[in-house]
Amino acid sequence: MSPGQVELWLHKMKRARRAKSDAEAARLLHVSYNAMVRFKQRGADHRTLLACLYLLHCDRSFLEGIRL
Repeated sequence: MSPGQVELWLHKMKRARRAKSDAEAARLLHVSYNAMVRFKQRGADHRTLLACLYLLHCDRSFLEGIRL
């Protein structure tokens, strides 16, 4: 996942109202805000890409009752 793709994902997460800020998106990924800053600068690995895609496109009802 390139730095540009991370920025695009953050934009889409905010537009879809799944995250209000970069910090909230980081919490949803279970990473620190500093890790999110690094992703924006250097990109992220394939596991992070898959998690990002899931968070953007998942059915939230699927997560009900699952402790994250």
